[in-house]
Amino acid sequence: MALPGGRYTDADGDLVKTVIREVREETSVDLGSRAILGTLDEIAPGNFSIRVTPYVALVPEDSSVKIAPEEIESFLWVPLSFFRDEKNVHPYHGNRLGLEQDVPSYQYLGQHVWGMTFRIIRDFVARIRSRH
Repeated sequence: MALPGGRYTDADGDLVKTVIREVREETSVDLGSRAILGTLDEIAPGNFSIRVTPYVALVPEDSSVKIAPEEIESFLWVPLSFFRDEKNVHPYHGNRLGLEQDVPSYQYLGQHVWGMTFRIIRDFVARIRSRH
């Protein structure tokens, strides 16, 4: 399970425009008219030498979503309250960097959220907690 994302291109001009373009291409959600709240900490996925800058946007859950099947198999909305509840963090046995190991994850409706997506969500939840 993953979040929308993609690569910056020179035609974008800046990362905010990259986010708007990629989310629109993958989900048809237009962030240009939505509130982009800001960024989370830059993160490096597993064994790749790239850096990812996650952005947070405020999008109503009743927003119309039309996925690009060549990019996304399916989508779902997960309530923020699910991620805020520590009882929903469970070990997931997977292959990470060529090693079989248990890693922290969320499991929602039979889908596992782990790795970089898990780390991005944890950063977001920690920031919310620190503000309350």
